[in-house]
Amino acid sequence: MTLGDGNSGPGQGTAPALRMRDFDGGLLSRLSYSLTAADAYAYLRQTEILSRRSKFALAALFVASGAAIEMLAPGGIGPLSETQTLLALVAVELALLWLARWLWLNHRARRMIPHPRPAVFEEWVDCIAITALDEPEEIYLSPELIGPIVQSRTHVFVFSGSQCLLVPTRALDDPTAFTDHLRALAKGPYYFDP
Repeated sequence: MTLGDGNSGPGQGTAPALRMRDFDGGLLSRLSYSLTAADAYAYLRQTEILSRRSKFALAALFVASGAAIEMLAPGGIGPLSETQTLLALVAVELALLWLARWLWLNHRARRMIPHPRPAVFEEWVDCIAITALDEPEEIYLSPELIGPIVQSRTHVFVFSGSQCLLVPTRALDDPTAFTDHLRALAKGPYYFDP
């Protein structure tokens, strides 16, 4: 195999099919940006749903709070009635649970992306490609595999089965137009339709 025409790949005469170029102009657009821990946090917030066990534990916590107030301070604490005391305790519990969830998700986000790293969104003739958060590779989705698309103030989330991929709005000129374009791609017609 020889190198030809100054390319670093296989020679054009020996392996024309392996030339380094887009196939038939297949790449339509490319958007480059960086992913940070804040993007991972947004991803985790969007995808983390309380499990059945967590919901049961949360309900049990509130019931236990009510029982504890009734046993320890029947009639309330000081000038507060029993209902006011219970509401104050529930508010403190919710604040502590929110803080614990925020700390946990931030910890996980920093572990997912400890340092900013480059990412891309590409639109090809037959698919889109988005850099995944949890791996450095791109995930390729043909338009028929694109599920719901959710636009928040800071991100555009693209769902496909169990995958949730995102593009930060800071990388987009017009996030609404981008979201509408992806939704139109997902509806079809697809490139293989007659």
